[in-house]
Amino acid sequence: MIRRRSRSDAAPSYDSFLDIVTNVVGILIILVMVVGVRAKDAFQAARGAASADHPTPAHSSQESDLSTAQQKSQDLANQFAAAKRAFETAQGRAAAIHQDIAAVVERSALLERELAARSAQRQRLSATLAFVRKLLDRKSAEKGEVAAAAVADQREIGRLERRLAQLHQAYEALDREDAPVVIEHVPTPIAKTVFGREEHYRLLGGRIAYVPLNAFTERLKAEIPHKLWRLGGDPSFTETTEEIDGFRMQYTIESATFTMETRAGPIQQKGAQLDRFVLLPVREPLGESVDDALREGSRFLRELERVDPRGLTVTLWTYPDSHDDFRRVKQKLADLGIAVAARPMPQGTPIGGSPHGSRSAAE
Repeated sequence: MIRRRSRSDAAPSYDSFLDIVTNVVGILIILVMVVGVRAKDAFQAARGAASADHPTPAHSSQESDLSTAQQKSQDLANQFAAAKRAFETAQGRAAAIHQDIAAVVERSALLERELAARSAQRQRLSATLAFVRKLLDRKSAEKGEVAAAAVADQREIGRLERRLAQLHQAYEALDREDAPVVIEHVPTPIAKTVFGREEHYRLLGGRIAYVPLNAFTERLKAEIPHKLWRLGGDPSFTETTEEIDGFRMQYTIESATFTMETRAGPIQQKGAQLDRFVLLPVREPLGESVDDALREGSRFLRELERVDPRGLTVTLWTYPDSHDDFRRVKQKLADLGIAVAARPMPQGTPIGGSPHGSRSAAE
């Protein structure tokens, strides 16, 4: 990695360069001085020798020696002037290099300050980004919890709205009845709860239709164990079966906690149970008219004649527009020795039930 040199690192290099230049110039000056001294000594020696050998000075020889000495002196002066110019040039270059070094050092310091500022800004941005990510994760978790609660609330609202609609329909049905309906009873003094065989029929709009409630019960026993995986993390789920005799069953399974008695004491175990069900007609009208059903050879009577009337109860799910039909059908069943149970229904309310409901009561 290249290490940036600070101002303190650049200064010694500049001083060393100036030392080198100064030493070179000093050496040149010393050489010039040595040459000058030697030339002066040579000139004096030559002059003394000439005086000794020729007492009577010879002007031509002296002039020649003087010319030679002057020439040497001029050469030394020229060399000194050249050395001085070289020194001045080197000094100018050193000053320029010093300025360049100062500019580089200043630029380097500026870049270091900018780098430090950028580094501090990056650290602040990293801290802000980490905070924002943490905040987003927390908001996402809160959003998931709110969504789950909203789904549960919406499911409960739907259930309450359906129940309110049923009650409203029942209220309207009762409000439309101008006079109480009197249902004649066969001479059975006590109504008994049905625990034996039970078949179901619907009386609606002047027609009687078979309700395959027993067939749906058997289908639920076989189907529910294979549907429990749908609970997952949800408190309940709703499923609709295939058609049987013109009806489909829509049922709701909910998670439940059961208490079991053991030798170590009561323990709780999680499981599932049926919450409620309704029978939805696939098409209308269903069954046959009550008039046709009470005639000899009708489908309704043929079905009842094939079964043993002992221990059999026929439950009639009766809507407000069929109270008169209920009385006629009940009388026919009494003639056949079959017990009858009545299930009055509000207009528009589908046949349904739950484990918390009541059993039919036969007369």
